[in-house]
Amino acid sequence: MENFLNSKPRFATNDVINAFQGFFIDNLWFIIDYNLKGVFEMTPSLEFEVLENFEVGNTVIRYVEPPVVQQPRQILIDLPIQYNPAYPTHVFALDFGERQVISLNK
Repeated sequence: MENFLNSKPRFATNDVINAFQGFFIDNLWFIIDYNLKGVFEMTPSLEFEVLENFEVGNTVIRYVEPPVVQQPRQILIDLPIQYNPAYPTHVFALDFGERQVISLNK
């Protein structure tokens, strides 16, 4: 079964909603659908690092393939969102089969 089909219900936990803007959450689902699928192996648990682009002060999402891959690849994507130092440093996308959730915990 393919992970992260965009036809399944998608949610974000309350801690994610409280920590980030809705636009951030929408961008994370977009990254999964249009930047990761077809390029990276889509395991049921994806981990993202939330960073600051110090040159322009916006938020950057970093994804690194899980260590099961021989030579993990990574992607960094700048978001049009001002970085906030209060942002959590990691966020997870979890696929439970019937639903998908963005969470601060695995």
